[in-house]
Amino acid sequence: MLKATVPECPQCQGHDLEQLLSGFAVSSEAIRQANVQSARRKIAASSNYRDQKVAEAEEIKEHAPAYMPKPE
Repeated sequence: MLKATVPECPQCQGHDLEQLLSGFAVSSEAIRQANVQSARRKIAASSNYRDQKVAEAEEIKEHAPAYMPKPE
């Protein structure tokens, strides 16, 4: 049978410990915005995204000629 261990201080062997947040668990608005921008750049650079946008543009040109400006 396994015995549950209670964490203790390595110096005084006390059990009255306080849990602290690590750096990666803390977020800010600036970090969130940077992560969003990075994800958007990654998606925009992917070939699948570019292929999808090209296909959408071709479909619009084919099915909605009245809405496209006429070349002069």
